[in-house]
Amino acid sequence: MKRFYFLLLLSFFVLDMMGYDTQYRTIQVGETIIVDVGHTLTDKADISDATVVSTVPDRPNAYSGCSGKWAITGQKAGVSTIRYYLDSGSSPDIRNSYIITVVGVNNITIPQSLSLSIGENYTFSPVITDVGATTTLTWVSSNTNVATVDANGRLTATGVGTTSISCTAHNGVTARCEVTVNPVPVSKISLSESEIEMNVGSRLQFEVTVLPENVTDASVTWSSSNENVALVSESGRVIAVSPGFCQIKAIANDGSGKYASCFIDVVDGTNINYDINGNGSVDVGDVVKLANVVMGE
Repeated sequence: MKRFYFLLLLSFFVLDMMGYDTQYRTIQVGETIIVDVGHTLTDKADISDATVVSTVPDRPNAYSGCSGKWAITGQKAGVSTIRYYLDSGSSPDIRNSYIITVVGVNNITIPQSLSLSIGENYTFSPVITDVGATTTLTWVSSNTNVATVDANGRLTATGVGTTSISCTAHNGVTARCEVTVNPVPVSKISLSESEIEMNVGSRLQFEVTVLPENVTDASVTWSSSNENVALVSESGRVIAVSPGFCQIKAIANDGSGKYASCFIDVVDGTNINYDINGNGSVDVGDVVKLANVVMGE
């Protein structure tokens, strides 16, 4: 056995000295290539570092045990030499040799955490520092109700909560980013009126605008600074109760602290202009005071 290995090494050396045709190939970790070793009887392979590459006959035939083609698979980053030969017993009949350089992704860098608001987008730009390594990347969100991510690493925040975004190379190396999606807060509230005079018994329906348009919670709570002067309903409808001043507020319910207000001066209605709508008419529900007699509801 020792004599065999000595002859094998000697043959390698002699062939190298004779300028034996050695081919050089670069492959990725996990990649498999098919090589033609030049002879269908070649049934053995010698690998200088089997942790870097592995090789097996490709499509072996029933007669010689090999079709003349071998599959080489990259195992890990490094360099290994493969020599293919026919084991003739007395000395190896070397047919071909390959020096295989295996490059692989060992590290992928993406942000470790992100904080977004609902509706915002973010596109990842993963960094692979391993020289010569190429790979396809697979993107996955652990909670698509919070955020989705497409095949190009474009993230879309869809709901309040947290999710983990994973970026995985073809060889299993993975990077993760913890994403927190926050509600879109109220930035501004405005009312249809900011200051108005009302007669006792009259009513007013406020129109409220909450910005931005994609705000998560656009609801508001209404309040009156003096309910003896004016009352306001949950929908922002005001009724003037008695003469005086008060402030009506619409306060955001999302905790942002944003609000809008209207100052109301309620008068007793004596000697008022009864043309409430400005067109000589009075709508159902409007209240007017005539000669100290309230007409309406």
